[in-house]
Amino acid sequence: MNNIEKMCNICGKLIGEFGDIKEKRCILHCEKDDWFEKKELLSGSNSITTYVDWSKSSQNIIEFWHQIREFINEQKYEIEFYEIFFPKFEQINPLKIKHGKMHDGTQTCIITENNLHFWEKGTPRIFNRPAKFTNCTFLGKADFSHIIFENAVNIQNSTFTNNIQINNSQFKNQLYFCDDTKLNELRIDYLTKISKLKLENITLSNDLFIKSPEIIKLEIVNNKKINKIRIHDSEINSVIIKSNNLINDLILKSTVIKEKVNISENCENIIDNFEIIDCTFKDDSFIVIKKMIFNNFSIIENDNISDAFCLHDTKINKKIRCEFQVELKDENRKRISVKEAKAKIKELKTC
Repeated sequence: MNNIEKMCNICGKLIGEFGDIKEKRCILHCEKDDWFEKKELLSGSNSITTYVDWSKSSQNIIEFWHQIREFINEQKYEIEFYEIFFPKFEQINPLKIKHGKMHDGTQTCIITENNLHFWEKGTPRIFNRPAKFTNCTFLGKADFSHIIFENAVNIQNSTFTNNIQINNSQFKNQLYFCDDTKLNELRIDYLTKISKLKLENITLSNDLFIKSPEIIKLEIVNNKKINKIRIHDSEINSVIIKSNNLINDLILKSTVIKEKVNISENCENIIDNFEIIDCTFKDDSFIVIKKMIFNNFSIIENDNISDAFCLHDTKINKKIRCEFQVELKDENRKRISVKEAKAKIKELKTC
């Protein structure tokens, strides 16, 4: 075999011991279908659970992440992960994380004992350059926890076969999922702060769960499917949910809204359950709901929403609960009661 035949047809580097000669791909770009086995586990209730066992490829996985770190060190500005098949992310051991301060006072995390994922032993878990994941496949659970992202992170036309977990991270610029990216579940939890989170033209088969002390802007627009959106115990300046094809449940609970919530133009999509419960709307903030269809609609036990609510060109098919003091008006801008609004559920136009 000549040297050209030993080169990866994606990056042009040597395929090496852990790559795939038949695919003509190196360890980063080969598909890794033979790195894991799907096994069945019988639980106490006699139900069968399928899980993925990566144990036979432990050395491959160590070498993969070594090559990822080498690849990052070679990049001069933007770090673009292109057509990379990621195996499982090794579990982070909290006992091996040392919390420290950078020179500018920014809190960070340092892995003290082992190399792990994108970082060498003892180095801060920081992406200090823009990062882009294009046409990538994540074959195991993707864990982007305990990381500071100084610049934008774009994830486009990529596939996540398992869940994405983001705990205790900071995105100082933008986290952007787009361009036909496919996800199973996205969880943003436990002290994660994001300047801007945008989901556009993606498919999310299960839940988007957000629990964040700070999101400046959340945009969910033009998506193919998001099963459930659950935003709990968060603080968000602006929420825009617009022109999505399929959302089953949309729930905001115990969340502080500093500026606005705008939910609009999803008339082809009937949202089964819509709830805003126990939220706080800061002074001068507002909520606009326009050209929507709901089966069940609840806005209850919220603080400071009475002067901030606008519902327009929206249909509610089954049940409405509005247990707050708000001035409702009909299409002629005549003031009506919640009881009268319920009687107009089929053609409710209030603002």
